Amino acid sequence: MNKKQLMGIIFCLIFGLYLFLPLKVSAVNVLNICTTNAKATSSTVCQDTGTSSTKNPITTIIKVAVNIFSVVLGIAAVVVILISSLRMVISGGDPNTINSSRNAILYALIGLFIATSAGIIANVVF
Repeated sequence: MNKKQLMGIIFCLIFGLYLFLPLKVSAVNVLNICTTNAKATSSTVCQDTGTSSTKNPITTIIKVAVNIFSVVLGIAAVVVILISSLRMVISGGDPNTINSSRNAILYALIGLFIATSAGIIANVVF
């Protein structure tokens, strides 16, 4: 074993241990203060000003439709990536199969990017 391989193994062991260390995680309900503290109920954070776009049913429908479309497109992209990866592995070195699998993975990643972008834009705009 040469020095480069030994350093790679040591690096993987040191930083790989962080995956198995227990982490303390806790959640805090930051909006609970609106119901329990009398002073906080008058703050702008706790009051609904009516400027939210969820009041309009059309924007709510658009937002829900885009979110559902993004989830369905994301699931389809992941399935295409998995199937194309499997086709690439079992292609037996056939260049045509490898090339078509590579293109399918590329198109699925582009679709995943578009679905993610559409979801982000819909949530920001609406």
